[in-house]
Amino acid sequence: MVVPIHMDESLWPLVVVRFTGVASASDFESYLARLKVLLERGEPFVVITDTSQMSWHGPALRQRQVEWIQQHAGAMREWVLGHATIATSTFARLSVSILRHLQPMPMPHTDVADLPSALMWVTERLRKGGHATEAERIRRHFGLVPGLREG
Repeated sequence: MVVPIHMDESLWPLVVVRFTGVASASDFESYLARLKVLLERGEPFVVITDTSQMSWHGPALRQRQVEWIQQHAGAMREWVLGHATIATSTFARLSVSILRHLQPMPMPHTDVADLPSALMWVTERLRKGGHATEAERIRRHFGLVPGLREG
């Protein structure tokens, strides 16, 4: 069974969120609850959200996300060093644009076309935030350091 929202925290402080298909309200609430737990850790982290396989979630879930961001903007500003969104389709870019119009992101963010671009951007945010060792480990894991690859 495909999980419509998958969160990978295995390379903490990197969190990769992948949306596939259509998420139910319950799936979305579980995702938001997990994000809240990550914020409550009180540790800096970065997020990559991959929307390349996402289907339309509708206005109700988008509004719920706006409300959630408003409720947690302070913690997001404090703990999320950067957020990169992979938006490869016109639909995904439009969806992200609508969300940001309704609720500006409280932390540094960028939109990119692929995972390597997202990784380079978020690891640079980690490095600038004083977490160079973690940034280097993540880059190595994904083979973004010439000649070096983990795992």
